[in-house]
Amino acid sequence: MNRRLFLRQAGVSIGLPFLPSLMSPQIAVGSQQAMSGSKKMVCIGNMLGFHPAAFWPSEKQVGIEGGFTAVREFEYGTTTQPLKEIREQSTLIRGLDHDTK
Repeated sequence: MNRRLFLRQAGVSIGLPFLPSLMSPQIAVGSQQAMSGSKKMVCIGNMLGFHPAAFWPSEKQVGIEGGFTAVREFEYGTTTQPLKEIREQSTLIRGLDHDTK
């Protein structure tokens, strides 16, 4: 084992106790309580096999802002119905795939 490899592995093992997933349950509960107000982000790739017609909302009013389509009033698709509860806190972004096939 060369010196660089040893130092790299030693640096990783020194940092391991500070990772939340490896903490004791008492400390981890405190971390979860502190993070309860944090924001979440969910990304879903279009090529992962969902049915786009059921996922994307139906558009009633469309405006163009900065080259992107901004939908203000829409009806959620059948698979995104549960998001109605958090409509004011959620954003659906579409058209970032650069037409990747």
